[in-house]
Amino acid sequence: MDNPTNTASREDRLALLPKSSLRESLIAAFANIVGYACSQTSEPDPVRAVHEFRKAVRRARALLKLMRDIMGTAVYQTLTTTLRDIHRSTSDLRDRDVMLKLLQDDSFAEHEGAALLIEEIRADQTNNGAGNNGSGAHAREDAQGDAGGADDSGADRMPAALVEGSDRLSPLVAIWASGLPRRITWSMLSRGLSKTYRRAQRRLPAAAAESGKSGDDEAIHDFRKRVKELMYQVELFAEVGHGQAQKHRKHLTRLSESLGGVIDMSVLEDYASQHPPQAALDKLIKTAISARKTHHRQAIKQAHKLLDRKTKLFVDQTMRGARRMRH
Repeated sequence: MDNPTNTASREDRLALLPKSSLRESLIAAFANIVGYACSQTSEPDPVRAVHEFRKAVRRARALLKLMRDIMGTAVYQTLTTTLRDIHRSTSDLRDRDVMLKLLQDDSFAEHEGAALLIEEIRADQTNNGAGNNGSGAHAREDAQGDAGGADDSGADRMPAALVEGSDRLSPLVAIWASGLPRRITWSMLSRGLSKTYRRAQRRLPAAAAESGKSGDDEAIHDFRKRVKELMYQVELFAEVGHGQAQKHRKHLTRLSESLGGVIDMSVLEDYASQHPPQAALDKLIKTAISARKTHHRQAIKQAHKLLDRKTKLFVDQTMRGARRMRH
């Protein structure tokens, strides 16, 4: 396991090990991504730390979902509940960062309304002790106790939710290993991936039928969750298998980004609409609505290309390279 030729190529991704049993590979993949999540408490930039932490937890959740049918019910429930709670605990930390990033994007940077909202968000951060780094970046007292004498390495500025989440993550590796059967076969992984693919297929019609209005994006949210879940499961095979699996991962990444654009524009429109009507904000809202519709059309077109195929074909294409590499 310590052999450098037998480790994942990137610490921030899920990957099977090329020279280990499937069980050993899955234990290592989960441990690796949990370790990466916990390492974010040492990241100098708290905003990046929260973003990377949340992505790592999503990967752990996707891996857990892949193995759902072969794990004990009690172990699965413990893991899924804990991972869900940890991910939710950092949701508010990302909201303001995302909003600021949107408003500072070239699409909105020249809008007078964007400047008004940025000023308001930054004032809110300051009033809540978050400073200008966002994400509760200066929550020193919560995360580290008295900040007196603390350096500026980033650890003293880390949000409490991330520090606490990291503490809760570490013990899950042993629980994950205890819940896996002694023998894991490719057919087990194939069944798990097939179910994920079909879940995404079932969510597509509702996502495609959305009206495109603010507040009407529940189906898009749900569909994007399923797409991300599928994307991270495909990643498990793509890192070692290459070929078609990597193509699937790239296409799923683009789809996830397009769906994210739909949601981001809806959030921005909703946030701006909560303010008293004024010309500057009205113009920004119109830009957000137009961008949302463009993202939506693009996302649905991409989704059909990926999901309008037989499940077996998609799964076989995804897993074929990894199976060859390990034989």
